[in-house]
Amino acid sequence: MKKITVLIVDDSAFARQQIRSLLETNNEFEVVGIARNGEDAIKKVSELNPDLITMDIEMQTMNGIEALKHIMNTNPKPIVMVSEYVKAGAKYALESLQYGAVDCILKGEILGYNPNPQAIRNFFEKLKVATKANVKILEKKERIVPKNLKKDFLKKEIDIVFIGCSTGGPNALREILPKIPSTFKLPILVAQHMPKGFTSLMANSFEKTCQLPVKEVEHGEIVEKGVIYIAPAGYQTTIYKRGNYNVFSVEDNEKYKQVFSPAVDVSLFSLVSIYKERLLTVILTGMGQDGLKGCREAKKQNGYIVTQTKESCVVYGMPKSVDEAGLSDEQVDLYDIYKRIVSIAKKE
Repeated sequence: MKKITVLIVDDSAFARQQIRSLLETNNEFEVVGIARNGEDAIKKVSELNPDLITMDIEMQTMNGIEALKHIMNTNPKPIVMVSEYVKAGAKYALESLQYGAVDCILKGEILGYNPNPQAIRNFFEKLKVATKANVKILEKKERIVPKNLKKDFLKKEIDIVFIGCSTGGPNALREILPKIPSTFKLPILVAQHMPKGFTSLMANSFEKTCQLPVKEVEHGEIVEKGVIYIAPAGYQTTIYKRGNYNVFSVEDNEKYKQVFSPAVDVSLFSLVSIYKERLLTVILTGMGQDGLKGCREAKKQNGYIVTQTKESCVVYGMPKSVDEAGLSDEQVDLYDIYKRIVSIAKKE
């Protein structure tokens, strides 16, 4: 079986050796090169054509973010960022996800004298998933999106939009949320699989680029129209009725014992119970089947479901499960999804 070839990019000789030694314990991987900074990485990618790149973020000469942008725009490769998620590091890790990195891994959990065994297993799993990611350059074309809403659906009002995503989600959201116009009057709830602490950074980042206000969900706050809400990582976000108001609940994952927090299914089940057929669900790129059960529940109430096309997904997992179950009303390319959200909300 052909091994997965890896280029290691890090300005620390210790980290480079540690990552190399770790990869050499797994016979599915072969280290074909080492790069000491972003500029070196760009050259080595051209020379070695690796299947996969592990990239540090904070490096001298050219940092990991700059190298990532260059590689993704010229010779796209699956890139997994291996860095520290502290202070500025977490901000840069989020930025890397928004610019096309497949995943981020906490360096301290897999390197050093007391590495976390579960983190090492996750490291190898994430690398294998990354090699299957669709990272080709997608041509951004303005297309006329077919107005193919079902006639019975045109009679309905939409009261809320829900977006669920995982691997590749931050980059996909960057193509959707900032394009939603300031005149959009519905609340939007986003559930993105992320490490704890990242979603507040993501909300702050989108607040600077979006036309609508963006915030991380807080427990007990009333759902307001025209606001983009980000479900906090490490918790489960649901909505419940309190008198005449719909209110967010943010609870510890211990109650739900889900693999993911936030879990798309958990949020969807609560939204379906409140909004029924007046819910628009959008399932974006991501591995696994989180969202499938929730979409089944949404379809029982005749809700409308949009999935991202296979061709425009980084990982066609979550949308695939919904498509194959026959639950998707439309499969839409990434660069058209914002238009469909706006059109469906207007019943166009």
